[in-house]
Amino acid sequence: MDRTKLGNSLVNAKKITKEALKTALSMHDKIGGDFAPLLVKLGYISDKELTTTLAKLEGVHSIDISSLVIPAILVREIPRSVIEQHNVMPISKKDGQITLAIADVNNFEAIESIQFLTNCRVEPVLASKEAIRKAIIQFYNSEENRDFTSSEGVASYLNSTDDKFRTLQKAVIELLLEKKIITESELTKKIDRIK
Repeated sequence: MDRTKLGNSLVNAKKITKEALKTALSMHDKIGGDFAPLLVKLGYISDKELTTTLAKLEGVHSIDISSLVIPAILVREIPRSVIEQHNVMPISKKDGQITLAIADVNNFEAIESIQFLTNCRVEPVLASKEAIRKAIIQFYNSEENRDFTSSEGVASYLNSTDDKFRTLQKAVIELLLEKKIITESELTKKIDRIK
């Protein structure tokens, strides 16, 4: 959104003062970059309030992504490089539609990229750039989402003696077999290779 339009909308909504807008515009002329986050950095408006106001102006929903549990299986449908490049985070998928947290709902390149990669429609919801960035970092740094790709890592993970973990392993294997995601033959071959 154009910085003048955004600034005037914020002044009209009494979210910032005219003086604050004038100062922010002057500073933006000197340093460039994104205008909206500059207003937050200057302390004129909170990140949450800015996102909510932008969503109203754009006629879209906004979301506080920091309070969500991001579904790992959905995020893994999209290459990490694409998520980081466009600073987006998929937050749900239902009936062939992905709800995508995005800092700029007019970023059609990002929306089209996700649609192409997932073969799903995309419903953009506005979230702050910083909140999305934090969610991306948190997701990819999370212990729960580590890849156990080396055979040694898998073997040590599967050799756990914890009874609860054994029960979980059994349940997951049975579920994979029931859903026909893997066959018993594939499972047996993999176990033999790991040994």
